[in-house]
Amino acid sequence: MISINLVELVIENIFISNHNLLKVIGENCRNLVNFFTIITADNDIPFLFNILKNNSKLKDLRLTLPTLYFSDVNTGFIIELAKYLPRLINSIYLSNLIKSVNEYKEFLENCKVDELVYYMINFPPINDIVNVDECEEFVKRWTEKKRKVIWNFYKYQSDHCKIYVVWDC
Repeated sequence: MISINLVELVIENIFISNHNLLKVIGENCRNLVNFFTIITADNDIPFLFNILKNNSKLKDLRLTLPTLYFSDVNTGFIIELAKYLPRLINSIYLSNLIKSVNEYKEFLENCKVDELVYYMINFPPINDIVNVDECEEFVKRWTEKKRKVIWNFYKYQSDHCKIYVVWDC
């Protein structure tokens, strides 16, 4: 039985199918503040959207697509996900879900949260990133447009590209 007062939930077992568990969470949890999960199949996606819709107090969202499930999940939902984020979210961590500079840009452009402070992306090993500097240039323009200040920026480009942005509150 999942408590309706649950505020933090971490699902990290990569060897179970999550969609039944995510369905129950979406139906019962209304007070999540921190939600971390792995995505194991396309069946997880509708329940993930339901969780976002039903948890307006959510502040920290971390989603990971383990390499074990790359062939089972179509990551095309990621831009739509940005539109569904609760407005109070201030921390987003996505691992292996964004595969290109364009997806990186589109996700951030469609993210309508009020106080985004952390935006952390780990690109999958197989990606369309030729030059991670494009993401940095975009973030700087987006930051200026939103009248924010970048407090810290980290980028790493190799087999596993990473970009972490921290804005001043």
